[in-house]
Amino acid sequence: MKKILVLLVIIILGIKLNSNSQVLVNKISDIDVLIQNKSQFINQPFSFILNHISLEIKKVRAYPAFATAANQEGVFHLFFVDNNEYDSLIRLNKMAPNIIVVVKEDFIWKPKITNWNKADAEKYGNLTVIDIGKF
Repeated sequence: MKKILVLLVIIILGIKLNSNSQVLVNKISDIDVLIQNKSQFINQPFSFILNHISLEIKKVRAYPAFATAANQEGVFHLFFVDNNEYDSLIRLNKMAPNIIVVVKEDFIWKPKITNWNKADAEKYGNLTVIDIGKF
């Protein structure tokens, strides 16, 4: 009986750990799912949220803490469309699909919208997420 109980606990923990590591954003409509589950990502490294996004992050605009006058946090604004799609949506007064990630630490960033790449993910992956939203 004791062995069965131990086995059951191990199986339940395995399922719980596996469900927490699943990719949440496979398509644009999944962005809302990520935001609904944002409590999973608070106080986690930025890399943790990036691992839950399988969509290609095509563009990013970032605001280091010194650029946000009222806040001491930095902000990453992740876009899932390229320049042409972004410009087309702006002309139609529509917002490009995006996720806003607020991080605790300050960082240095180029002052424009730029392509997101693996080096950026490695460089900023250790920043601590304190909020997630959508613009």
